Amino acid sequence: YITALDKNQIPNMQNVNIERFESVNEENMTEQILKIGFKKYDDATYYETVGTVDGRRYVLVFNPVMLKDQRKSRKELIQRAKDYLNKENGALSRAKKSRNRDKTGDRIDKQLKAMKAKNFVDYDLEPRVIKEEGKEINSFRIVPKETGDKREAIKKAERTDGLWTIVTNTPSKRDDKNRFAEEDLIRVYRDKNQIEQAFKDVKSFIKIQPFNVWTPKHVRAHYTICILSYLLDITIANRLKEADIGVRSPQKVYDILKDGIIGNIAVASTGDEFLKLMSPQSQQKEILELFQGENVVRKGYLKSIGIK
Repeated sequence: YITALDKNQIPNMQNVNIERFESVNEENMTEQILKIGFKKYDDATYYETVGTVDGRRYVLVFNPVMLKDQRKSRKELIQRAKDYLNKENGALSRAKKSRNRDKTGDRIDKQLKAMKAKNFVDYDLEPRVIKEEGKEINSFRIVPKETGDKREAIKKAERTDGLWTIVTNTPSKRDDKNRFAEEDLIRVYRDKNQIEQAFKDVKSFIKIQPFNVWTPKHVRAHYTICILSYLLDITIANRLKEADIGVRSPQKVYDILKDGIIGNIAVASTGDEFLKLMSPQSQQKEILELFQGENVVRKGYLKSIGIK
């Protein structure tokens, strides 16, 4: 097998000194990751052999684009949490009834936890008295604060930004010349992702409903439908790249043709209904010509299938 560890498992790996990555930032990451000892696979992938533990071989991988995305996402998350605290502060300042400290704090903590920001954002609740129509309402003011614990939590999270790990039970080429080198593992894992993405595309394309199959015949039939559908989708995408008809994606082709070339005509006086060819739009004609489908709108063919 060849698979990957979850990001939160990386700090607990043996033979990995995670503190090394504190010096890696968006400005120096390429230079710094090579200094640490990583090898370059391509511009988006650098790797380091961790070693074998309990029969499992580990390869630590660094992706510069992933580091940027993860740090950007974390900054946006912290800002959303601060915006939430500001909004909650406004509600507390307009309270119509007295608030309980424990319940208020629990509600805020629950929301921060749901946002996955509890580790990075801290606050204090300061008592506030609101005078409303001659009565006093006990409420609170949320005061955001930066603590050493929260700064350390952010720092700790940043140590694994851009990192992911391949784990496999295949021996290295040093042990067996027919097995996988680190570069082979990266390539094969990427191929796996492409296959998984292909099946996601197939599901969105043919919108096949989940169903269970057991016999080899039915499994092969299901698999064949999926593969042929994906082949059709890819063929359309490749044809669109070669042609310049103002349509870029297969989905757009489906949407344009889905608008309809055949209309259902009903005669109110007699109740008769029949199908009739509508005038194809210019873009529909271009698509049909590109895929040699002009015959489907020719009168002779349409008449043979009951369309006037």
